[in-house]
This record gives sequence, C-alpha cells and structure tokens, in this order.
Amino acid sequence: MSWLIVTDGQKANLQSINTGSVRVNVIRSAQGNWIVCDDALTEAIAGGPLELFSEWYAGLQPSSDTPAPRPPRKKT
Repeated sequence: MSWLIVTDGQKANLQSINTGSVRVNVIRSAQGNWIVCDDALTEAIAGGPLELFSEWYAGLQPSSDTPAPRPPRKKT
C-alpha cells in the first residue's frame, strides 16, 4: 500500500466535495503530515465510484510517510 501527501489546502478542498455517500478519509502520518491511501486512484476515474474526486487525487504527490499508530482503545 502506498500513500499520497495531502496539504492543508488540499484537505480543505476535500471537505467541500466530501459531502455525498462516498467519502475519502485523510489520516495523520507518523511524521505528522496528512496522507491518503493511493488504492482509490483506480476508482477515481470517469465513470468510477470516486469520479467526483478524480481532479482532487490528480493534484496529490507520492509520499514515503506511513500512518501514525492508532492509540489503544479505552476499555469500557
């Protein structure tokens, strides 16, 4: 799995198109940056389920960042 770096501006642009039933989630990397998985690139094409996001994905650059570890769940 590879990751793409997301700038603050790109993240803000995503919020304006992330309104439908299909959403793209941006997460923090271990290095403190915003990243998104590149798996969705194959679906962000004309006629694909993520067509609305195709221009947004086109502006992203590859990253060597990795996701930050998830904090442990609190036991209830």
